[in-house]
Amino acid sequence: MLNGSRVNEELTGMPELLWKVLMYSCVFLVWNAYPRKKGLQPLFVILQLAGFAGLIYLVAIFKAGSPGDIQWLETGWWGILGLIGWGYLTAALVYLLIGERLVMAAVSWGLFVVLNILAQSGQLHIGGVAGNIFGVVLNGNVPSIVLAGLTIGILIKQQQAEKNDY
Repeated sequence: MLNGSRVNEELTGMPELLWKVLMYSCVFLVWNAYPRKKGLQPLFVILQLAGFAGLIYLVAIFKAGSPGDIQWLETGWWGILGLIGWGYLTAALVYLLIGERLVMAAVSWGLFVVLNILAQSGQLHIGGVAGNIFGVVLNGNVPSIVLAGLTIGILIKQQQAEKNDY
């Protein structure tokens, strides 16, 4: 959807607004939480397949720029949900590695704070494909926020367990 405002209506062959409405509709068709009624399952599979085919079609016809400089989809800002997703993925992976070891959670949190300080001060720059995809994680900002919550959550859980032991 980041590219929706870049649609060139003439090159794409459809109005920008229609392209956006179809894109959103297809996303909902694919990822909707359909009821589990057995009699309707074939219909839901057809709807998901139609959504998937629609997404492929919309991506295939997408064109931006001008006739002399045709452009395709670009990566950019992940959006708030994408940022949250990267943060939670990072924290979940850290948690799977360290479990409920408070010191390791605090060290992980600190590591991402240091990465953020280095990135913000210009000492750390991740470019290229790795930067486009993993830059959100490697610059430390979003993961450090979620890891702060993980660390405090482990602390609270341990404090509660100690309190219940008395």
